Amino acid sequence: MAKQILKGLLTKSIKDVDELVSNDFGKLLVSYYLVKKGLHVIIAKSEGFDLLVNDRKGLIFEKDKLVGINVKTRQKNSPCLDMDIPIVKLKNAASIWKFLPYFCFVTPHEVLIFPMEFGQDKRIKTKTALVSFARLRQLRDKRIIYFSWAIKERVSGERGSWLFEI
Repeated sequence: MAKQILKGLLTKSIKDVDELVSNDFGKLLVSYYLVKKGLHVIIAKSEGFDLLVNDRKGLIFEKDKLVGINVKTRQKNSPCLDMDIPIVKLKNAASIWKFLPYFCFVTPHEVLIFPMEFGQDKRIKTKTALVSFARLRQLRDKRIIYFSWAIKERVSGERGSWLFEI
C-alpha cells in the first residue's frame, strides 16, 4: 500500500520531532489516519476517551460498533505507560456511552491502537505493572493496529513547510 502523505502543518522550525508530539497532535494524527481509512471519527472532549469512531464497513474495528479511544501521547519514546487510572476512566466512559474501549499510544514515529483489555494483560506488563510498548508490539492479534509516521524535510522551498508521512 502506498504511503499516505499529510501536507500543510506549518511550523517555524523543528529541531527534533519530539517538540511536535503533543496530546492534541496525537489525537489529530490518529483521527487523520482513521478518516483516510474510511472511518467516521469525532474528536471528543470527555473524561476517559478522546475519539469516538464508527467503522461502518468493518475494515479495522467491528462493523457498525461505536469505538471510544483514549489517546496517550508521549514526547519521548517511552518504553512503558501506567494504565491503572486511564483504564478505570475508560471503563466508566464505555459503560455510559456504550462503546468498545480502546487505547492508543502515540510516540515519535509510531502509533499503536489496541483494545482496553490488553492494558490489563499480564503478557505485556512489566515487573512494576506498567504496560510495555515493546511487548504490545509483539502480540499477534488482529485487533492491534500499528502504523509509523515521520516528518520529512522541507518541501517546495517554503520556510516552515513540512511533510508528514503515514
